[in-house]
Amino acid sequence: MKTDFAAVLRCLDSQKIKYNIIQRGKTAILVISEYGRVLGFWSDIEKDSHFWVNQKFLDGYHDINWINPGGHRIWLSPERDFFISDLNKPFETYHVPAAIDHGNYECAGDNLSLKLSNKGILRSFAKDINCDFSLTRTVSLINDDKLPKFTLDRQIQIAGYEDAIELRTQGCPAGLWSLVQVPLEGFISVPVYRSGGHRVFFGDPGSLIEYNNGLMNLHLKPHPNQNFKICLKASNCSSAITCLHTYPNGLASLIIKKFVVGPDNAYVDTPWNEPDDKGYAVQFFCGGTYGFAELETHAPVFEIPGGWQSKSKVDIVVVSGYTDVCLEYRRSFLETSYQP
Repeated sequence: MKTDFAAVLRCLDSQKIKYNIIQRGKTAILVISEYGRVLGFWSDIEKDSHFWVNQKFLDGYHDINWINPGGHRIWLSPERDFFISDLNKPFETYHVPAAIDHGNYECAGDNLSLKLSNKGILRSFAKDINCDFSLTRTVSLINDDKLPKFTLDRQIQIAGYEDAIELRTQGCPAGLWSLVQVPLEGFISVPVYRSGGHRVFFGDPGSLIEYNNGLMNLHLKPHPNQNFKICLKASNCSSAITCLHTYPNGLASLIIKKFVVGPDNAYVDTPWNEPDDKGYAVQFFCGGTYGFAELETHAPVFEIPGGWQSKSKVDIVVVSGYTDVCLEYRRSFLETSYQP
C-alpha cells in the first residue's frame, strides 16, 4: 500500500479527519489531532511512512468499538486493569477504553511543535475503582544539529522527533505506555544485561528470538495467525531499541527509539494473571495476523501529593539510505552508546 505523505493526506481529507502537520523541508510528522496520535513520520515525504499505517483506516472503515489507525499512540497501563473487564476471559473481554483512544484531545502549536491534551475517567476493573487522569503530550522535531552526521555523498537521510508526555492520576496509579507500530519483516535489537531474560506474555515466538553479543534480537516475520508478545524488565535492558528494515534495492531504514529507564518497582504493567510481577519496561508485540509489530515502552510511576505521576521522554530517530551505512550505524550505536 502507498503511505507517502500526499497519499495519506488525500485519504484523511476525503473522510474529513482533522490533522496537524509538523514539517521542516522533506521531514514531516502527521498528527491526527482528535486521536492525539502520530499517524505517520517521514524523513522524505515522497517516500512511504516509516510507521505502519492501517489501510482500513485510510479507506474509511469504521467499527463501533475501536479501530487502530496505526502510527505512534499513547495508552495507559496497567493493561489488566483498564482493558480487561473479566480476567478469567481476557481475550473475550478485552476492549480499548474510549477515554484513552481516541480520547478527547485538544491540540495547540505550530509547524514545529504540537501540544496535545487529554483528560477523562477510566474504570479499573481489577481494582473496582475509577481513575481520573490528565495527560499532556508535546511532539517536536529534533533540531538537525542534534542528529547524527553523515557524509552527504552517501545519500543518507536522517530525521527525528521528541515525544514528551506527563500523566497525572487520582484514584489509582497508572503509567504511560508508548507504542510505535512498524511493518513486519523487520529486525529488532535491544541491549540486555543477561540472556534469556525475556518473558512471554502470550503466544509463542518460537525461534524468532536470539541472544548474542549482549543483545536480544527479534525477527519480525509475517507468519499467519502467529501473534505473540514478549517483555523485558527495566533491570535487564538499556534505554534504546533499534528496528531495521532492509529492502531489495540495497536500501534500508533504521528506527531508533530512545527512552528513560527507572527501577523495576516503579512500573505498573504486569502479566494479566500476576499483578505483583512488576518491572516490565519494554514490550514487543508481533501481529503476524495483522501485518504490524509494536515497539512498546512503559514509563515509571511515582506517588505525588494527591495522586500519582508518570513522565516520559521518548526520542524517535530514523536513519535511511544505503544498507551498509545503516548497518554500520546500528552496530556503532548499540555497541558504544547503549551497550550495558
